[in-house]
Amino acid sequence: MDEEDMRKTAFVTQWVNQRGIEIDPSKIKALIEMPRTENEVRGFLGKVQYISRFIPKLTMICEPIFKKPKKMDHTMWDEDCQRAFDRIKEILAKPPVLMPPPKDQPLFLYLTVTETAMGAMLAQVVGNE
Repeated sequence: MDEEDMRKTAFVTQWVNQRGIEIDPSKIKALIEMPRTENEVRGFLGKVQYISRFIPKLTMICEPIFKKPKKMDHTMWDEDCQRAFDRIKEILAKPPVLMPPPKDQPLFLYLTVTETAMGAMLAQVVGNE
């Protein structure tokens, strides 16, 4: 185990280290497998919801999946659901690192409001990122 990994403290799905809070890469692997059954879809949504702070506009992205009936079979997984799933995989391929804001930088409040969802994010530009 390298020195950086030794300084990390693993929580259920997140690592806290000197860079900030990151998603544990081993947990991402479990999320990017295609859900096939009703229980797997529920499990996927639960796991994604748990790490929602790392996924901007999660509710809007997953709306096609959220709108499916509670009793869902594999034939109800349509192109919109697949696009939502692919977008989540794309975001998780390079997830953001969350860190406390430097006190000398301005904060920006971003709001997203649609007919079906509302979200807010407090952010800060650090360097060129």
